Amino acid sequence: MIHRLQGGVNLLVHCINSKRPSEAMETNYEAFYRIIGSKKAPIVLVVTGQEDEDPMEGWWRRNEAEMKNRGMRHNGHVCITTIRSKMATNTGTMSNMNNPDWLSGN
Repeated sequence: MIHRLQGGVNLLVHCINSKRPSEAMETNYEAFYRIIGSKKAPIVLVVTGQEDEDPMEGWWRRNEAEMKNRGMRHNGHVCITTIRSKMATNTGTMSNMNNPDWLSGN
């Protein structure tokens, strides 16, 4: 994959589960951002597994400082779950997600 990239990388999406930041996570970040992205492409963080978080942003609030202390800097982040019922009821911000128009982008 790396050998076939022409024109560079425009965006990196760093997906992790909701565990605490670790050395392994830091190593993966290093490889992903510094090697694949050449420290040039913006990188965003997607934290999955937020089914038991209320609000889901709680993971970020608890771990943001440690992520930065480990040298993992992201241009943005989102804390998500893949369980529809949780998303539909979590603060109301995703209340339209079961609407077919919302799912199709209309």
